[in-house]
Amino acid sequence: AAVSSSNKHEHYPPLFASQSNASKEHEEEAVRVLGAFGKVDPETRVDIESSVVVEYKGTTGRFGSSLVRSSPFTVEITGTNGRITIASPANCPTEAQVLTFQDARDASHSPHPCCEQPLVGQKQFSEDLPPYPREFFPQQYPRGTGFVYMIQTVEDCLRVGCLELPDVPHAMHMKVQKAVDEIRERILGIVASA
Repeated sequence: AAVSSSNKHEHYPPLFASQSNASKEHEEEAVRVLGAFGKVDPETRVDIESSVVVEYKGTTGRFGSSLVRSSPFTVEITGTNGRITIASPANCPTEAQVLTFQDARDASHSPHPCCEQPLVGQKQFSEDLPPYPREFFPQQYPRGTGFVYMIQTVEDCLRVGCLELPDVPHAMHMKVQKAVDEIRERILGIVASA
């Protein structure tokens, strides 16, 4: 499977890649940075563009970020039998698409690298964002109401006294942060302090 993303938020893609292939049996496995390249502004030392490849339990994630070009901020998950595309902005989407292909491993002929296998199924998903409360107008972040689900989950967790979210435990955040630190070191030469 492969996860591909294009955005401006460096924590989202490694977290997404790690969650897309998460299970209890591999909790100790790290997110590995296979490659990280970028362009650094010589005056500010800010990484203005980056391209990164990470791997987690056999899932490869490719993503890029840029402060100098626009980005569709979509996520695409590709496997042997299909592809899931999460529409932009992927951190608070309203649409997704699932395409199912003939399994390339079962084909009577080898697949061509440039071509997809025959399509055997397609499904569209759509859901409106929750309404934006009038007291918070004007909305400062495009489609910011998509964060309501995360905020509600944290509030519910705090209300019952839990210290971490079951779906995204601290250990997962630490794996992702370690990968982000390695990416920063490779691109910027910055070593995170312990």
